[in-house]
Amino acid sequence: MKLKIFELISIFSPNFFSNEYELCSHNGKKFYKDDPFLFLKKCQDAGAGEIVINSVDQDGLKTIIVDDEDLARQGLALRLQAFSNVEVVKEARNAKEALEAIATHEPDVVFLDIQMPGMTGLELLSEIQADVMPMVVFVTAFDTFAVEAFRVHAIDYLLKPVEVDRLSEAIAKAVRQKRVISLSQEKQKLLDLASSLTGKSHSAIGELIYNSEATV
Repeated sequence: MKLKIFELISIFSPNFFSNEYELCSHNGKKFYKDDPFLFLKKCQDAGAGEIVINSVDQDGLKTIIVDDEDLARQGLALRLQAFSNVEVVKEARNAKEALEAIATHEPDVVFLDIQMPGMTGLELLSEIQADVMPMVVFVTAFDTFAVEAFRVHAIDYLLKPVEVDRLSEAIAKAVRQKRVISLSQEKQKLLDLASSLTGKSHSAIGELIYNSEATV
């Protein structure tokens, strides 16, 4: 299948061409820019090779609660039940259990206590592999760690006892961040496809996309 580079640009730049513009033609089949993922699926069916696209629930959050205090974990889990888009997949009592749970479940968000015996929540983050690093919401009884928490890029910092309004704000931040991450991953998949079909580098394709959007 042959695909012109300006047609690939139109995938990333919805306003570059009209919705009726033909994206590609293969064995008499014509595909249109109605939806990027439908387009990729059709291109795969037409012989573009194997393209795996996973459907992502951008608002659903898999979470893990990490706290050495049983009542604190149970209380937070109970509060999270009020949010239909949040699933608590595991609770951990210490850093060792947390590391195992994160590696196994690859959660979107970890609600993490800071002061724990053996290894603190801040120390725990340095042990997590980058490819499975979740978003982090610190949950602690002390506000003295706030600066350090945001230094390690926590998306929020909640004080015990956790207020529902503040918990709702933290979840909303996590949802927004997940959408940004998902969009970036989707664009990366399209860039990979564009590169494989044209032989051009990601930077070359990105430059073409930027130039095309600048002319709209």
